[in-house]
Amino acid sequence: MLHLIHPAWVHFAVAFLVAGSLAEAWGMLARREGAARFGATLVLLGTTCLVPTMVSGTLAANSVDMPGEAMAALNRHETFAWVLLAVYLAALFWKASYRGRLPAAQRLPFAIYLLLAAGVTAYTGLLGGRLVYTHGVGVDAGAASLLEHRLEGVAGDLRILPKPPHRVRVPVLAVRHVDAQPVAGVDQDLA
Repeated sequence: MLHLIHPAWVHFAVAFLVAGSLAEAWGMLARREGAARFGATLVLLGTTCLVPTMVSGTLAANSVDMPGEAMAALNRHETFAWVLLAVYLAALFWKASYRGRLPAAQRLPFAIYLLLAAGVTAYTGLLGGRLVYTHGVGVDAGAASLLEHRLEGVAGDLRILPKPPHRVRVPVLAVRHVDAQPVAGVDQDLA
């Protein structure tokens, strides 16, 4: 169950950090103080969200079965999460050293730094996404195999779609216990 907490936190952190970095960088470069302040607030919120995100990610990694090949991907994701935290803490300290008002000469380098930080955020998220979608970390194998079994009649091995027959079976995903009897109305034959 712990593996379900991390995705809830990570979406807030990523959204706040990427949107905040872009807004603050744009506000600094376009001399839009309101946008820069708004972006700075989002960056602060996102950096704050990184702490429970990383804690829940560590707990999740220790509570799910991990395929052997996924361990290297997990270590890379975790390393980039620490880098991400360090990058945003450095940005906050950089700005705090000037009491929140960077001199004109520092605005362009800081904006570029924020854009690079947004890139690190996106890459770290990509690594986390690969853990789920490539390695199946945290995914219920029973539910996945049930869905795969139900889709076999539609797409064969799911790599090459067959030519459509006269009748098409359209699977509708329904949440139910694996041993339960078929749910009425889940599979519909279309003429």
